[in-house]
Parts: sequence; C-alpha cells; structure tokens
Amino acid sequence: MNQPDIASKRAQRLQALFPSGVPRLWCPPLTHYDADGAIDATRIRAHLEHLAPHAKGLLAAGSTGDGWELTDSEFRQVLDVLFDAALELGLHVLVAALKPDAASARTAIQHTVNWLQTRTREPDPAKSLAKARICGFAVCAPRGKGLAQPAIELALASVLRTG
Repeated sequence: MNQPDIASKRAQRLQALFPSGVPRLWCPPLTHYDADGAIDATRIRAHLEHLAPHAKGLLAAGSTGDGWELTDSEFRQVLDVLFDAALELGLHVLVAALKPDAASARTAIQHTVNWLQTRTREPDPAKSLAKARICGFAVCAPRGKGLAQPAIELALASVLRTG
C-alpha cells in the first residue's frame, strides 16, 4: 500500500469518526467512588456534565486515573456511565485497555467490543463502536524487564492488526 492510499484511508476514517472534526481537548475523567468504595455513577455523571462544554473527548479509565486498578466489573460500570453520557452530551470516548502485555490488551479490547455489541444491539463491531461514540482504544507498551524495542514494536503491531 502506498502513502497516498494510507493517507486517504486515514482521512476517511477520521471523517467517519469525527464528522465535526477531532476534538481539540481530551480529558481523562475521574472515577468517583461512594463511601463504601463502590463506583458512584451519579458523581461521575455530574463530573462529565461539568466537563462536556469544554472537553469533547474522554479517555475512559486511563493511566492517569485508576485504569490499572479497576476490576472488569468496575470497568464496565464506568463504561456504562460514559456510554450514556457520551450519547447525551455529544462526547467521544477513547477506551483504555491497560494490560501488561499485548495478548491481554487484545483480549480486553475484544471483550469490550463484544459487550458494546450487546449493549448497542449492533452486531457489526465498527457500527457498534460508532453507535456508542467509542473512537478507539488506548494501549500501553508491554511491560517487562529488558524488553527491546523490536519486541515492543511487534507486540503493539499485533494489537493494531486486530482492526
């Protein structure tokens, strides 16, 4: 594939994801908890309503928050709140898939896509993501002592190939 093809496909993808343009400000929203340590959906929602006029892009459960600490159940609860808020407030969401290795990141992404397909009642993965205003996934380089750059590139490339 030559460069113009890649640039053209990238431009088409960006237009499909962001018809009004890519948000200029992305924000990692806080995950709020109640006195018992459970996810506080009401406070998260209030926080998002405050952010929405200023930041049209959110990084869900990212590394600046507690993305590494959330259980799968808590992660889904946060996504539930973000999913509803994104639709109502016109926000875009980038979902963090913070895992220590590429295989775990791919699995987390696939589980999230499957969950979204059920939640949106949309069998096509790309349409399900669009319907949920999810514009992609953020991953981290694999962890490991002594990992060389080629191994890191190979691992990240395996995540990119998932589509």
